[in-house]
Amino acid sequence: MTPEKFCVNCGAPLEEGATFCPSCGQRVDSLPEDAPAGDATVMDDAFAGEPAPPPPPPPPSGGGGLRPAASSGGSSTGGQSQPSRTTPPPPPSGRARGQAGGGPPLGGSGGPAARPSFQPEEPKKKSKTGLYIAGGCGCLAVLIAIIVGIVLLVRSYGTIVPPDIGGGSTEVTVVAERRPEVGEVLYTEDFDDPTSGWDEFSGDDQTVGYQGGRYVILVDRENWMTWGNAYEWFDDGILITVDATKIGGPDDNGFGVVFGYQDDLNFYRFEIASDGYYRFGKYVDDEWIEIIPWTESTLVRQGNARNRISVEMRDGTFVFGVNGEPLDKAQDGSFADGDVGLVAGSFDTPGVEIAFDNIRVVELK
Repeated sequence: MTPEKFCVNCGAPLEEGATFCPSCGQRVDSLPEDAPAGDATVMDDAFAGEPAPPPPPPPPSGGGGLRPAASSGGSSTGGQSQPSRTTPPPPPSGRARGQAGGGPPLGGSGGPAARPSFQPEEPKKKSKTGLYIAGGCGCLAVLIAIIVGIVLLVRSYGTIVPPDIGGGSTEVTVVAERRPEVGEVLYTEDFDDPTSGWDEFSGDDQTVGYQGGRYVILVDRENWMTWGNAYEWFDDGILITVDATKIGGPDDNGFGVVFGYQDDLNFYRFEIASDGYYRFGKYVDDEWIEIIPWTESTLVRQGNARNRISVEMRDGTFVFGVNGEPLDKAQDGSFADGDVGLVAGSFDTPGVEIAFDNIRVVELK
């Protein structure tokens, strides 16, 4: 009796003399006639010389696995990563104390706002009528001297009562410019103690920290600003003063005070420049909003000279000064309180280096 054959692939019974399995189509003519059914060795020999079937395709990925290069910031060809946009620095809750803040650029999103260039006044042309007006100029000088004398007299006595003309009298009262009435000293720092708690950071393009009894900020990257914080929270109604000196880099710069500081994306910034300018603005959700644009002032000492910067903040009104003289005023109600800090930044030329000293925060009465 001829032994019954079975397909080595699917196990279906085979008719005598069949070349292919009627169930799965497997070729069976290589199976020996006397091979016992179910012999593992015979089934293995039946595949000798046959190509291995291809592996099944992998199942579709679900929630895990590697992300494609396009979604992970890299390129799908060549294995090179595409450049990514610089992200803003994290807020203080994610930034360790002692690490300076920083971000591009000095003038806000899109690059620094250009300051107006100073054009010297053209010389007056000489006129032949100069001799005729010389006498008039002398009279004008005498008149100015009289006016100055009256002003000094008014300031000395405060009230002028002119002679009674027609039975009536008129009083002219002169009110002196208001000076802020200060109260308690809330905070003072001379940076002699390098462990007093201000930010310190050193990198390839910015350095912030204590140096020789001063707080020095170096910005060695164009269109960049860097700042450090005191980590001291102040309520509304304060006067901030600090001494600032340029010790390196171009006069085309910006440096000053940050205040009303909520986090790295929300704060006020007042700054002056070593070529005789000042400005004021704020960051709101990382968007730069200029309140006072770059304005030239002869009160700002230029070059490497020291400038004493002052910021008065009370009830949404700001008074800015330099070297004991008022510069400008502004009003804004975005931030009523916050931390304070010091900032410096560059424009087209890097290497700006500013030294700060003697910062003081005083309560306003």
